[in-house]
Amino acid sequence: GLGSCGVHSMDSSYTVAVSATLLAKYDVGSNPNNNKLCGKRIRVFRGGKSVDVTIMDKCPGGECYSLDLSPAAFDQIGDRSDGRYHDMSWSFIDEV
Repeated sequence: GLGSCGVHSMDSSYTVAVSATLLAKYDVGSNPNNNKLCGKRIRVFRGGKSVDVTIMDKCPGGECYSLDLSPAAFDQIGDRSDGRYHDMSWSFIDEV
């Protein structure tokens, strides 16, 4: 669907939604498509696995550094039947 960065993503895309709180820290004016985090890549780590994803959306609520991975990206680090993971970490690949 259409994310808050103004780009359509599919379940097969390697994309991520970050918390609204984190995205708000990088706002540039009133147009969310211009947010400095839109299009930036991060690397997500969990249990010895990692996946690179592109920020395309925001997830309402959640902790400041929570992530909502696309199904394809989630499949690279875990099993969807597990639901949520709380033992992930991540870092920016691209400069913000």
